[in-house]
Amino acid sequence: MELTFNYHIVIFVIMYLSGIYCNRTTRISTTTDYGLMYLDEYGISTSGSTYITFQVQACSDAHIALKYQTKEQPIEIVIGGWRNTRSCIRLTPQDNCSVTTMGAMLDCAEYRQFTLYWTESQIFVKKGNRTAEKSNIFLNLPLNFTISDIKVGISTGYGFSGKWMLEDINCLQTTCFSTSTSYGYMYLRDYGISTSGSTFITFMVQACSDAHIALSSPSKEKPIEIVISGWNNTQSCIRLRSRGDCSVTTLGAVLDCREYRPFTVYWGDGNIRVKKGNSTARKSNIFLSLPLNYNLDDLDVGISTGFGSSGRWIFEDKSASVTSKTTKEPMAVDLSVVVVVTLVGAVVIFGIIIGVFMSLKKCKKTAKSPSSASSQPEGCTKATIEPDRQHRLGIVSDHLYDSITDTSAHTYMALRQQ
Repeated sequence: MELTFNYHIVIFVIMYLSGIYCNRTTRISTTTDYGLMYLDEYGISTSGSTYITFQVQACSDAHIALKYQTKEQPIEIVIGGWRNTRSCIRLTPQDNCSVTTMGAMLDCAEYRQFTLYWTESQIFVKKGNRTAEKSNIFLNLPLNFTISDIKVGISTGYGFSGKWMLEDINCLQTTCFSTSTSYGYMYLRDYGISTSGSTFITFMVQACSDAHIALSSPSKEKPIEIVISGWNNTQSCIRLRSRGDCSVTTLGAVLDCREYRPFTVYWGDGNIRVKKGNSTARKSNIFLSLPLNYNLDDLDVGISTGFGSSGRWIFEDKSASVTSKTTKEPMAVDLSVVVVVTLVGAVVIFGIIIGVFMSLKKCKKTAKSPSSASSQPEGCTKATIEPDRQHRLGIVSDHLYDSITDTSAHTYMALRQQ
C-alpha cells in the first residue's frame, strides 16, 4: 500500500500543540441601547480582509456597520430587525433600506452563525460560515463605489440585547461587555467566565464614572459591592451589600471616558483588595482594602455601570486573568526567566518539526521499496487518505498556513520543497 501523508497536517498538529496556531474567540455583549462598538477597539482588526464570520444570539436587531475611509457614515446591515421579521442593508445607519429580505433570522435562545462579505463593489450576507453554500446568501447589494480598509462595528438595541462570538485573529481570548447607563448587574458566569475556586480577576474598563463590581457568594444573601470612581468619578469604595453604606473609601478620579483602565480585584485570605493594573502590578497600586471576618468561596462576579454612565469592559482568557485555587497574590515573574523559557520552547518545537520530517521522509522512502510492507521501520505509520478527504484537509491546512509566523513559514516552505 502506497504511503501518502500530507505534511500540512503534521505542521498543523505541531502548531496546535505548541501554541503557534490557536483558534479562539472574542465574546462581546451588546445592550438594549443602540450604539456601535467597533471591533478594532477589542483587538479584532479587519484591515485587509474582505469578510468576517460571527455568531450572534439575540431576539431581534443585530446591527453590523462597515466603516471605511472615503465615507463619513458607515454602511449598516440589519439582521433580524423589526422584531425579527426582516433584514436589510442601508447605505447609512438608520436610513432607508436599499435591499430587504423578509423572514426570521435570529433566535433568543441559541447562537446563529453568519458571514458578511465586502468586495470593491458588492456586499452580501449569508447564513453559516464562509464555506456554506451560495444559496445561503440572503442579502446582496451591488455598489457603484469602492470600499476598502474596512472597520466593523456591531450593536443591538431598540429593546433587545445580544451576545456575539467572533474569531480573534490575534489569538487573544477575550470577553467584552458593554454596560448601559441603567444600574443592573451582568454576572460573568452567564457568559462563560467562571471564578469558582479563584481569588482574583483582572479586567479593563472604559467609563466616565461608576464602574461597579459585585462579589456574590452562596454563603452571603447579598453580594459585596465595589464601586470604582463613583459620584462623578470622585471616589471609590467597598460596600458589604449593594448600594449600602461604604465600609472603606478612597478619594480621587480613577476612570477615564476615553481610555481603558486596568484593575485587579482580590478576595483571598479573608480580605478584599483592589489595585490599579494587572496581577503583577506593585502592591503600592492598591487603592481599596477591606479586611473581612470570613472567607469568600465559589464567587460569581457581576459588573455594572449606571447612574448616567455607560461602560465597556474587557476580560482576558480566564486561564490568564483568573488564578485557580490559590490564596496569595501572584508574584511578578522576572523577565529574563520568561525570555529563557520562551527561547528553550522555540528550540524544542523546531527540533520536533525536523524530527517528524526526517521520520516521515524515511517512511516514504521505505514505502517505495518492494519489501516495505514487511520491513517498515519502527515508529513509522502507514497512512492512506482518500482523495476527497485529503483535498479537504489540504484546504484546511493551507488556510492554517496563512497564520504561521515568518520563521515557521520558511520552515514550512523548506519541508514542501523536499
